[in-house]
Amino acid sequence: MEQYRPLIAVQTKKAFKSANPFSIKDNDKVVLSNYQIQNKGKSRTIRLLSLSEQDEKVSLHWEKKQPKAIYRNENGRKVKLSNKKHQITIPAKGITTLLTEW
Repeated sequence: MEQYRPLIAVQTKKAFKSANPFSIKDNDKVVLSNYQIQNKGKSRTIRLLSLSEQDEKVSLHWEKKQPKAIYRNENGRKVKLSNKKHQITIPAKGITTLLTEW
């Protein structure tokens, strides 16, 4: 993983706290790989990476406001997630890309 995206240590302020608009619950084997704000804040791209040898289910919990829609990128197509709990299955050792619209 370090070869793909090397880590660089940077000193921050003592009371630094990042603003997390969402959290990944129910699974510690899935991590956030990429988070981008697009279209002047109207959409966000979220990329989740599975570190597990088997498919993993995760739930996204939003801190303040909920997105209007969440789409999963499947072979270049946007597929709208229909479940209200935002539960997503991440393939084993795989990556899933989500697009949220606000």
